[in-house]
Amino acid sequence: MDRSVPPPPRRLLALLGVITAPLYVSIALTDSPALHQGVIAAVGVVALIVSGHTAVRTRGSAQLALTTGIALWTSGAIVAAVQLRGGLYTSYPTAAEWLWLSSYPALLVAVMLMVPRWGAGHWLDGVVACLGASAAGAALLMPHLTVNGLSPLGGAVASAFAIGDMLLIGFTIAALVISRRSLHPQYRRLACGVLLLAGTDLLFAFRMAGPVEDYANWVDIGWAAGLMSLALARPRSARREPAVGRVPIIPVVSSAAALSVLVVDHYHRVADGAIWLAVAGLALGMARTVEAARTGARLAEAERLAHTDDLTRVGNRRRLFRDLGDAFESGTGARLALFDLNGFKALNDSQGHAAGDALLAEFGRRLTDAVDGAGTAYRLGGDEFCVLLDARADEALARAGAALRQDGVTAATGSVLLGVEATDPTQALRLADARMYADKTRN
Repeated sequence: MDRSVPPPPRRLLALLGVITAPLYVSIALTDSPALHQGVIAAVGVVALIVSGHTAVRTRGSAQLALTTGIALWTSGAIVAAVQLRGGLYTSYPTAAEWLWLSSYPALLVAVMLMVPRWGAGHWLDGVVACLGASAAGAALLMPHLTVNGLSPLGGAVASAFAIGDMLLIGFTIAALVISRRSLHPQYRRLACGVLLLAGTDLLFAFRMAGPVEDYANWVDIGWAAGLMSLALARPRSARREPAVGRVPIIPVVSSAAALSVLVVDHYHRVADGAIWLAVAGLALGMARTVEAARTGARLAEAERLAHTDDLTRVGNRRRLFRDLGDAFESGTGARLALFDLNGFKALNDSQGHAAGDALLAEFGRRLTDAVDGAGTAYRLGGDEFCVLLDARADEALARAGAALRQDGVTAATGSVLLGVEATDPTQALRLADARMYADKTRN
């Protein structure tokens, strides 16, 4: 169940401000790594309480994923504070790093669940955009984030943090672009929280890679503020919306960015993480291209079926009006002819509806063959057919009339020249219909 949650009340915001303001000051002023990390963990606990309370009320999937991410990140901060206080932070990575890393998938899922599900194409758009942007960012930043003296596993974990930060930022921005709801309060708070949390983490990585490892710094307020902003986001899982076909501009641009990383790597070696992100982005970009082609084919087939008569497989009334509008707009000149079957009702009554339907289907095939290359055949409903021909296709018009004769059934005809005898579709149909019934009366 996913209940609607109102924005945080001002009283709650004021209370949180009173509680966390001293903690922010402590983060900025303390030089002790253990105390510094402990205060950040305390803010995380407050954020977890706020987010957990909302999750209990709403039981929404996006809120639950967000709360899980905050809980994992806060757990990592608590473990790190305990290790630093006890002098146990002697190797890298520790349990704290694994907890922090495990928070990234939960936060990514929370963002994903907030985006309206408009079909697989939107998800691929977001993932490709995220990978392309992250690959470009990794190519620029990873050389400056290398921490010397780490084991191979420690180096991989440090790289994973940087890649995770860039993926989280990239996916959040892609989600805002795709959903087009960046002005909604929940999206603003979510984006602010992600940028503060992941951005501060990247700044911390730069500090650790520098000549002086500054563990405690006032900039780390961004971690605390990011957690609190995420706790106040109160995301709602997006409702399902119908799939729509769109031009995949985002994956095209993102794939180009990923390709640029690979081209640059040919001349100047870039970080391995950037290479793998670029390869993944290109692979999913190809998948998006295939998916877009399949979607286009499905939409084309759906449009064809929507404009086709089920029984006779010729155009229906909807397609006739579309083609008439196109003919008048182009002004190239065309002839509209209506046909009403004589004797069909008697045959239908004597031989049954199955025989009548079979004859209509046969007439549809004959009419299509008769006007092939000169125009299009339609069935307006019942025993009424229609053709839209080139203005000078007199022979095709004669063949069309002959095609609608069998077993004593004939066709009354009424035709009109578009642009000469009629100036719009309604007038053309009215005049052709009057002439058709005049022919039916004479015969």
